[in-house]
Formats: sequence, structure tokens, C-alpha cells
Amino acid sequence: MVHPHVQEITDERRNQRAPNFTLRATNGLDVTLYKLAGRKRALLYFPVSLQDEASKFFARNVAALRDELNESDAVFLPIVQGDETAARAWADENARRYSVLMDIDAHVRNRYFEYFEINSSHALFVLLDVYCAPLVISHAANALELMSPDEMQKWLNVLVCACSE
Repeated sequence: MVHPHVQEITDERRNQRAPNFTLRATNGLDVTLYKLAGRKRALLYFPVSLQDEASKFFARNVAALRDELNESDAVFLPIVQGDETAARAWADENARRYSVLMDIDAHVRNRYFEYFEINSSHALFVLLDVYCAPLVISHAANALELMSPDEMQKWLNVLVCACSE
């Protein structure tokens, strides 16, 4: 599972919850990360921008894994900047019935990029365990260089096996 843009979290953050947030989703509901704890594994995705084609492609590839994600009790949570109209259009085009979370002022994005010490111009994908602690991140200036769907599934399998023990 070695990939130049994938980093397994092995420091103290591995045993701590990632920063909490509550954001409005494009379906009109508020989503709070910590309310997923104990129920779902969260796959957080921060695209480069709403206009970035590589970011759109990555989102469509993850959203296409709906059955596999459901089997792993995982939920895809794209988190985008931009106004509500632009976020809804992006969700319709790229998230395939997943709600997209709207981080209009980029507060959550900035917090996560600082937390993981990532260049803010990159795309960031974060795989959280069922307790909201990070297992692995993938980041790159070009979202096409993020972890592949196959690699994502392998990491999800690691989480499923670890939680069933």
C-alpha cells in the first residue's frame, strides 16, 4: 500500500479524533462529524476547487463506490467552498446522490489542512475510523494523484478488520 501521495497516520493523531465540525449539506441538513462516531467511517474529501476537473473526476470515482462503502459502513463526505448554488450544482454533477457539505468560509478546510500540515492548494482525502480518528490521508496538487479506489478499498478493509477484533 505504498503510494507517494498517501500517508498512514502513525503519530499521536492516530489515537485522537479529527477536528469536529458541523456543516450544512446540499440536502439542507446539518452534518456533525462526531455524530457519525460509532456508526460510520467517514471519508472526507476537500477538492482543490469547484472548477478543478481532476477534483471532479476523483469525487465521481469515490461516489461510484456506493455499494462498497455501504458494505464497509462508510460515508463519502465531500466538503466544498463556494456558495450554495455552486455547491448544489457540483453535488449534482459529481457526488452521485451523496450530499456535499458546504464550507462557505473555508473554516473547516483551513482547520484540516493545518491539522495535517498540508499545502492549502492541494486536494485532501481523509479516511477516518468509526471513532473519527484518522487512519490515512492522501493529498496532492493534482487530485488524479490521490489514492486510487482500489487502494481506498484496501484501507477500508484494514479498518473493518481492526474494528471487528
